[in-house]
Amino acid sequence: MIDTSAWTKFKVSDIFITEKHGSGLQVPTGAMMSKKDLMDGDIPRVTVSNYNNGITGYYADSNGKNYRTYQNFISVSFLGTVFYQPDKVSLDMKVHCLKPLDYELNVYSAGYIVSIIRKAISNFVYSDQLSSTVLAELEFALPATSDGQPDWDCMESYMKSIMGEAEKSIEKLKRASCDAKHLIDVSGWGEFRVGDLFDVHPTNAYKITNAKLISDDGANPIVVNSGFNNGIGGFTNLDCTEKAGVITFTDTAAKSSESFFYQEQDFVGYPHVQGMYCKVHSLSVNEGKFITTVLRSAVGNYDFIVKMVRTDIMNLIIRLPIDNNGKPDWDYMENYMRNIMDETEQVLTELNFH
Repeated sequence: MIDTSAWTKFKVSDIFITEKHGSGLQVPTGAMMSKKDLMDGDIPRVTVSNYNNGITGYYADSNGKNYRTYQNFISVSFLGTVFYQPDKVSLDMKVHCLKPLDYELNVYSAGYIVSIIRKAISNFVYSDQLSSTVLAELEFALPATSDGQPDWDCMESYMKSIMGEAEKSIEKLKRASCDAKHLIDVSGWGEFRVGDLFDVHPTNAYKITNAKLISDDGANPIVVNSGFNNGIGGFTNLDCTEKAGVITFTDTAAKSSESFFYQEQDFVGYPHVQGMYCKVHSLSVNEGKFITTVLRSAVGNYDFIVKMVRTDIMNLIIRLPIDNNGKPDWDYMENYMRNIMDETEQVLTELNFH
């Protein structure tokens, strides 16, 4: 446990950039942009979403008066979603910017502050509306230097130590996984052509602009050309075009081999996102994760130049455990992944983030 008795209380306005608002202060905040004024591009737009760092789309820079961008700051929405934004992003309405007055955030100090802010606003509810003026008055305690300023070095060092502990535990997990795999005699596994097990074809996409597709209050996930966040790049209010139980991948990611994901819920497809539909078996979550791991290991080096087209995947030969009839042993895959997940949980419980 950390001894916080000597910490100093600060207001947000004491240590973060603010601006005049009537007789008081407010932190910088985003603004609403009409969807027709948002063109597809590469600048992330942060909304009140609690997924994917708040990012629900990528758009081009705009000259609109309500288009506001910030970089290397902490975003806080009126709903209480808090994320570190290291890169240039634009902010939607009711998403606020916390940028220190005399300090440049890094991943460690930002991680520390994000945890503190989340704790400080944990009692806010929707009706409280965490506005830019309310946020400016928010108070919380931080380690301080002898001259009464936030001790950023202390925060950074603490988070480095925490991340060091995490890395040690993850390494322990890797060793445990390797030990488990070492007990498996894969020489008896069978070879299968992906096209014999799966039908591979493009997912059903709406083929409309992101501005029309992505919704700030959307509930249905959109699987895009990404190797992160299970491929989910935003949410929409439009009906799902695909059912759960599908493995997806893309031919346009920087490292396409990392874009294989098992989709546990219904979703909306996207151009260049391929779906793998098992023809011989209805995949469970654990079986799907087992297959995606095998696929990532089996495919070669594909990128923007050498595209990973579906014909390559359909002709790909993968090795899988087999049953007495020489068919894929789905029970084995299910139980193996369950064991791995149990090991993961045991390792992660050793981390103490108090």
